[in-house]
Amino acid sequence: MVSKALEDDGWEGIEDHAEATGLRPLAAACLEEPSFQAALEEMAEAEAAAMNAAAPSPTPEPPPAPAVTLEQVRGVLVELSQAGLRDQVHQLIRDLGAEALSQVDPAQYTELLERAEELRNA
Repeated sequence: MVSKALEDDGWEGIEDHAEATGLRPLAAACLEEPSFQAALEEMAEAEAAAMNAAAPSPTPEPPPAPAVTLEQVRGVLVELSQAGLRDQVHQLIRDLGAEALSQVDPAQYTELLERAEELRNA
C-alpha cells in the first residue's frame, strides 16, 4: 500500500480549515479494496436504517364516516311523520335553522338523523 502511504504524506502538509467539514478524500487505492467496499455498504445500510427510523411513520387516517345522504334523512323523517310525529319533525328541522328539509345544510344531516333516531326511540 505504497500509494496510501504517499497520499497520507501528501495530506500532512495541508492544513484543515474550520469551514472544511467531513472526511478527507479517500485514496483511489482504498476504493478498490473488498473490505472497504463491504464497510461502505454497511455504512450506507446503517444510514438508510437511521433515516427510516428517524422519519415518522405515517399514521393511517381513519376511514371517513359514511356520509349521511338526504334520502336517508328524508326516509326516517317520513316514517316519523307517518307515525304521527309531524310537529316534532318540523321542530327538528327548525332547530337547525331551516324551514324545510331542503334548506338544511348537508353538514347537519348526521345531527338531524341522530335527533330523529332519538325521537323514534322515545
